Amino acid sequence: MRKLFLAVCALSLSLFACKKDTAPVNPETPGTGKKVALHIRAKDFLQQVEPIPASNNRTAGATGALRDSVLTSKVSFLSYLLYDASNHVYSMKFQQADDENFGTITDSAAPGNYTMVILASQTPLSVSNVEPLNNCFFSLEWASRGQIEYTPDIFFTKSNVAVTDGSDAMELNMTLDRVVGNLQVNILDMPQPGSGDTTMSIEIAPEAVNLFAVSGEPAFDPVDFVSAKVKRIGLNTFSAYVLNTVSSFAVSINYVDPATGQHKTKVINNVSCYKNRRTILSGYLYGGSAPENNGIKVILLDSWSGDDNEMEF
Repeated sequence: MRKLFLAVCALSLSLFACKKDTAPVNPETPGTGKKVALHIRAKDFLQQVEPIPASNNRTAGATGALRDSVLTSKVSFLSYLLYDASNHVYSMKFQQADDENFGTITDSAAPGNYTMVILASQTPLSVSNVEPLNNCFFSLEWASRGQIEYTPDIFFTKSNVAVTDGSDAMELNMTLDRVVGNLQVNILDMPQPGSGDTTMSIEIAPEAVNLFAVSGEPAFDPVDFVSAKVKRIGLNTFSAYVLNTVSSFAVSINYVDPATGQHKTKVINNVSCYKNRRTILSGYLYGGSAPENNGIKVILLDSWSGDDNEMEF
């Protein structure tokens, strides 16, 4: 059984009286009482056994005391939406890491019941159909039709907030959960530089492209079958965040045959990723072998269980 580690990132999101950035079309007024200040702190930003490293290693500078240095090392964009009891947008704000106050959101709310949605990501996600809440979704950026360049690390939370008449400033604790999985591909017999062609590209399909604001669940494009690239992070290692955590997908490895110079593709079907969990594909592609490890092996590292699930091809 693996020991459970908690990586705690203190992200401060302070909401208090200010002018709203975005006003909805024909909003319903939640109440007529005095607006109440909301102070929100997101804690336990990441919870995992084996950390899935962030590709963004930025930290906050000396200026901008409101910036959260832990937050900026993980994500670069924040989306905040506040809905009233009728699921109409009451307030909507967006931040990026080079904003002086990144990690601190200021807002206020009249007495009433609200739903708060916060999404944090390494690269920006667009938001569509913002109201009502049930129709709202976030979308990944497309490199071209049918293809995502790289899926970013994404965190999400949705919480109900009740503001009562005459309330003092409210203190709330928020937890943003990772909603993507991680795929790692290890080619164990990759030629060394100078001894063979190491040209290789890997992609997965289908990849989800949307995330519903009401549930934090992924969704596929209704028209296109979308693929996403897997980034090369070393000579024989590739890694990608995966938003498709609801169905299996295929991993296509494109490489050059060292004997013939021909371009070849190996397809591994029925691979799955799960939220905040890492799936590892390791194997021999160029004809190398090991008695205890032939072909491609799939290992699933589970954040909540000490057991590894393995599947060999």
